[in-house]
Amino acid sequence: MARRSRRLEEQAPGLPESFRLRSVLFGRQAGARSPGGKGKENHAIVDGRRLRPRRKRRRLQEETRELNFTFQGRPVRCLCREPRVYAVDGFLTDAEVDHLLGEARGAAFEGSYTEDDGGNRVVSEQRTSTFFWLGKGADVRCRAIEARAAELLGLHAECVEPLQIVSYTEGQHFDVHHDAGTWNEETGAVEGACSPLRIATLFVYLNDLPEGEGRTEFPALGLSVQPRRGMAVLWPNVDARGVPEPRTIHKACPVAAGQRKFGCNVWITDSNLSGLALLPKPKKKKKKKKKKGGGKRSKGASG
Repeated sequence: MARRSRRLEEQAPGLPESFRLRSVLFGRQAGARSPGGKGKENHAIVDGRRLRPRRKRRRLQEETRELNFTFQGRPVRCLCREPRVYAVDGFLTDAEVDHLLGEARGAAFEGSYTEDDGGNRVVSEQRTSTFFWLGKGADVRCRAIEARAAELLGLHAECVEPLQIVSYTEGQHFDVHHDAGTWNEETGAVEGACSPLRIATLFVYLNDLPEGEGRTEFPALGLSVQPRRGMAVLWPNVDARGVPEPRTIHKACPVAAGQRKFGCNVWITDSNLSGLALLPKPKKKKKKKKKKGGGKRSKGASG
C-alpha cells in the first residue's frame, strides 16, 4: 500500500486546488498535522470548548474553506465530513451533457453484471440498470471530462477509466455495493479489490428528476443525493492507506413510471490506462449465469 501511495504522490502535478481536495479526500484525517507543518492538529470537527475565541474563529474559517471552495469556477460542497463526500455543481457544461446524451441515443445498452473467477458474466438480481462504455479518450469532449476529473484529485487523465454511461428506467435499481470490490454484508468488509484499483468515484447526473426519484444513497453515512443535471458526486473508495473504505457503500434508488435516469461514471484509478485508447471494444461473452448477489467488482452502473 505504501508503494501505491508513492505512486499517487508522483502523479500529482501540484495544482493547489486539486491537491487540497485530494489531500482532504484521502490523507488528512482528524489528528493529522496541519498544512503549515507546525504539529497542530487538524480536527475534522472543531471542539469550541478547547479553543480560545480567536483560535476558534480561525479554525472555523480554515474548516469552511476546506469543506466548501471552488474548482475551475465550479462550487465544491462537502456533503459528508468523514469520509469526505463532495458535490461539484456544474461539473459538466450543458454542451457536454448534451453530447453524452447524444451518445446514449441509439447506443447498445447492456445489463449490469459481474464476473466470476472464470471470467464469465454473472447477472444479478441486485443490479437491474443498463450501461455502455465510451472509448478511452473517445473524442475531444470525453478527453476534457477525463482530464477535469483527474485534475480534481491532482492526478493525470491516464488514471481515469473510459467513461461509462448508465441508464435506469421504471423500477430499475442498483442495490448496495462498493466500487473497489465486493461488499460482504455479513462482515461489512470490502473484498476482492483488484488492479486497477478504483481509488475514487465521480458520478455525474445527466438529467434532473422529480424530488425523491433516482437518488444515490450512502446507507452507512445516512446520506442521500438528489440527481441534478450536470452535478457530480465525488467520494473515495479507499482510505489514506489505500485500503477499501467500507463506509462508501452506496446504492441507486429506482425511478418511477415515465421517468428515466441517465448518469456518467468516472472512475479514477491508481494505474496508467492510456493503453486502453488503443484497444478495440471488448466482445460480449457468450456464457451467462443467473445468481443472486455475489460476484466480483461490478461492470455496470454505480450511482
